[in-house]
Amino acid sequence: MTSMLLYEWRRVTTIRATYVLSTLSLLSAAGVAWLRLQVGEQGGVIIGGIPIDNPLVAGANPLSATFAATIAAAAFGHEYRYRLVGVTLGEFPRRAVVYVGKGLMMLLWIAMLYAASVALAWVIVISAGGTIGGPDSALVGQLIRSGSFLAGYCGVAFAITALTRSLILGVVTPLAVTIFEVVAWSLLEEPAPWLTPYLPMAAANRFLSGEADPTQAPGWSVLLGWTALITTVSYLSFRFRDA
Repeated sequence: MTSMLLYEWRRVTTIRATYVLSTLSLLSAAGVAWLRLQVGEQGGVIIGGIPIDNPLVAGANPLSATFAATIAAAAFGHEYRYRLVGVTLGEFPRRAVVYVGKGLMMLLWIAMLYAASVALAWVIVISAGGTIGGPDSALVGQLIRSGSFLAGYCGVAFAITALTRSLILGVVTPLAVTIFEVVAWSLLEEPAPWLTPYLPMAAANRFLSGEADPTQAPGWSVLLGWTALITTVSYLSFRFRDA
């Protein structure tokens, strides 16, 4: 596994797009953090249906998440686009090692990117003379939930790319599902209110807000279920099909 991780680290760090997308993700996080700081206590900032309660969690806004998810999708998308998967499997014949190694390196890069976005937002707040309100426990909870959402979103893009062998589908599908859900919610809210809590982005909003409704499934469990399902199908497909 160590050799696979080193192999994947070299792949990630030698692709120019990794740095371009990381920069765009950080810049968009900085922009949302600055916007949230300007709004202050007058109201929340809602980006793509996701509430940004404080500047430090801006790295999980949908725009930054899309750039980060593109990096995650490239873990397999780069291999299939340039027909390098055969080389990788020739070096590491055990497909479970390849899949897990790529997944771990993807999560490591996303974690570093999220940490950098938090640090950048903190610098913006301090430079502007602002403050981060609320108790420390609530702030830590927001940081953990936002980081978990970002990791899950990128994990889904990663899994879809491995399943479809298409970088484009890996990036576009989560976005398409988000847009579709906006329509589905309006259509299903009255005839099927029992179904809407299980839609991915509806669960994401509950999870990110930290609010619990005893009549609905916890947002984290719904998101975890969707992510686990897609990842399992993706792994089995990669494990048993032809390269």
